Amino acid sequence: MSAPYHVDLDSIVASLPKDMPLPPLLRAFAGFVAESAHGTLGWFDALQGEPIDENLVGDDDATQLMRERLGLFLKLPDGSQLALWRYDEAPVDAPAVVLLESEGQHKTLALTLEAFLLAWSNGKTGVSDLDDDEAGARRQALGEWLVARGVEGPPGKAPKPKLPSLSAWLKATLKAATAARAKAAKGKGARPRRVKPTLGTPTAASVADLVPRALPLLERLITDPDVNALFAELGFDVLGINKPDVLRNLVLPELGLEFELDWPWGGRSERLEAAYPRAVRPELERDRARMFKTLQVAAAGYRSWNNGTGGYVTFEAYPGTLPDGVLLTDDREALIAKLGAPSRTMDTALYWETTTRRLLASFSDGKVLPKDTIERLVWIVI
Repeated sequence: MSAPYHVDLDSIVASLPKDMPLPPLLRAFAGFVAESAHGTLGWFDALQGEPIDENLVGDDDATQLMRERLGLFLKLPDGSQLALWRYDEAPVDAPAVVLLESEGQHKTLALTLEAFLLAWSNGKTGVSDLDDDEAGARRQALGEWLVARGVEGPPGKAPKPKLPSLSAWLKATLKAATAARAKAAKGKGARPRRVKPTLGTPTAASVADLVPRALPLLERLITDPDVNALFAELGFDVLGINKPDVLRNLVLPELGLEFELDWPWGGRSERLEAAYPRAVRPELERDRARMFKTLQVAAAGYRSWNNGTGGYVTFEAYPGTLPDGVLLTDDREALIAKLGAPSRTMDTALYWETTTRRLLASFSDGKVLPKDTIERLVWIVI
């Protein structure tokens, strides 16, 4: 027999907006799911919650507004999620059920949780993973469970209710966040600042020893005065940029530099996940206190895709000094002589690792730069 579905009710409660109570029916349904073998109510990974992903619309201010109205409660195999949505006309205790698709096609599934669970018991949610006939052994039991709790569909063939548009609301919320920023900037006597992928205007003097100065600041938050000052020196207002993709891909191509600023818990580091538990994350997100996590130095001609710019970036060589006497012109033997034996060796890369850091030396495959020459050095918090 298959193991039961994973159920984490506490995470659902934590994911709901502060003024949205957990529906008693959802609490009871969590118990029903916990007693069901995986694959008997459809294909889904877990009944659990988490904060609305910042990449839903790619705007920090809009994400905060959305989290005041949306709460996730179910995760599907492809990364899509179901959420409770308090739309404009919704009663406080009767949010709609919506689908946030991993591919970006979002829609309203049902006007209430009751209506959604009834549709689920009939295999008619509109979500193929839940409606799959091969994974519906417990659907009839779900229908009986609902009836026992007084949850039944309207008699006869009642007309389908008009469902509010989730996609329209997402667009309107993003527009409202953008307008609020423009109004705030105008109130301060400043023009709304346009986010550009490359904002830096550092002096040659500030770049000469930039990498040795920056490396000790890795793993510190951008609210730290020293970290903030470093990026201000390079021309980046890192607390003012509201685009997550830009912050994860800050580039100075003419100086061969790229930086990653991300949430401490973003990625796959169990160490950082434990150091920044869920309880502390909302405050850090409100303060936009991301972590300085990666510093990349590129060789001249290195080219890579950049999500922040939405295109390929070609780098010039970093003109400053590197620690331990390392040069971008070093070969493998020279790097090993300077840094010691690598922790891991691959065909096109060498890795040096500690418990908190990784240095990646990436070598060209010959398609862009001369074969086996250094194309980039990347210091990464792990």
